[in-house]
Amino acid sequence: RPFLPLFYGRPVRVDYPLEDGDRLPGAQDVQVLHTPGHTPGSICLYVAPQRLLIVGDALTYRRGRLGPPASWVTQDSDQALESVRRLVDLDVDVISFSHYRPLRGNVRGALQKLLQRAPL
Repeated sequence: RPFLPLFYGRPVRVDYPLEDGDRLPGAQDVQVLHTPGHTPGSICLYVAPQRLLIVGDALTYRRGRLGPPASWVTQDSDQALESVRRLVDLDVDVISFSHYRPLRGNVRGALQKLLQRAPL
C-alpha cells in the first residue's frame, strides 16, 4: 500500500459530471450506476438493449469466479459489496471488466454467489 500513490497520476478535472441514473450524452441506451467502494466515484455502465454491464474495476473475474474489487486498491470494501447488491436485479447477460475476460451467462447467479460468500 505505501507504494500505490507512486503509480497514480495527478487528479484530472472532470469535464462532464455524471450522477446515478444519468444517460450518457449521445448514447441514451447507456445508464450510469453509482457503485462506490473501489473508489468514492466508481460507476458502472448498464446497456439494457445489449444486456451488458460494464463494471470496470468494481468487480474481478479470475479463474472462472466473480469476486469483489481487489482489496489492496479498494477504499471501502463494505461499500463495494453494498454496491454489488444494486447489480443483482439487472437484466444482464454479459459483464465486461477492466482487466479480465467478460463473464457471459448466469450473471445473476454469479453475483448472488459473490454476495453469499461475502455477506455484509
